[in-house]
Amino acid sequence: MPISGIVSRGTIGTMKEQLSELRNSLGLEGKTKDSAKSMRAKCSGPWGTLVEIQSHHLRHHGPLPEGFRDYFDPKVSLLLEGLKGIPKVLESS
Repeated sequence: MPISGIVSRGTIGTMKEQLSELRNSLGLEGKTKDSAKSMRAKCSGPWGTLVEIQSHHLRHHGPLPEGFRDYFDPKVSLLLEGLKGIPKVLESS
């Protein structure tokens, strides 16, 4: 499932509006942070781990069971795509 199916641009935009409203109503000083950059950094750790558990890396530790690659790699690829999609959703909101 693409990340946009989990968190939509509209949801993020609405959350930003609500946070701005709270900040303004409480008289708090605004502070800007690059959300996409922050999330990219937070996603890099799990991304590296997922890359390392792909079958072509695991086979260096010994033979893999028959059918493992066909089963496992597509699932890891979906997770990697999801992680890459998180900062993209934030950048476009």
